[in-house]
Amino acid sequence: MSTTPPVLAAELAVAWADIQRHHPELPDLAAPESLIGESSSACGTELSFERLLHEAVHGIAAARGIRDTSRAGRYHNRRFLAIADEMGLDHAEEPHPSSGFSLVVMRPDTRKRYRGTIDRLQRALKAHTVATTADTARSFRGPAAR
Repeated sequence: MSTTPPVLAAELAVAWADIQRHHPELPDLAAPESLIGESSSACGTELSFERLLHEAVHGIAAARGIRDTSRAGRYHNRRFLAIADEMGLDHAEEPHPSSGFSLVVMRPDTRKRYRGTIDRLQRALKAHTVATTADTARSFRGPAAR
């Protein structure tokens, strides 16, 4: 029996909806696929549930009309930190000189709350990585990859 790998954008949308269940003021994620190829050194370059929570902090800040960053979005201030704390994220005591409090990590209780969602998203991320890095005689990567 073969199974179809989960579609990453759909799993991102499901994970975002799970976060919204716990934080109803979080706006809808307009384009989940936009997170797939996006990289930001301040927010982290690896896509994960933790990164999704980080982005959700920005979403709640936007919904509240709070400016949570400066320096073109690179420096995460204490307003970002306060919302991150509400969402179950921990941080360093002192801000990073260039990115502020951007490096946040899930607390154990947060990881427990979202365990099923985290597992589903990790499977989707793994399937996506396999699908996008597999090179076979039938793979076509387009002109940029040649």
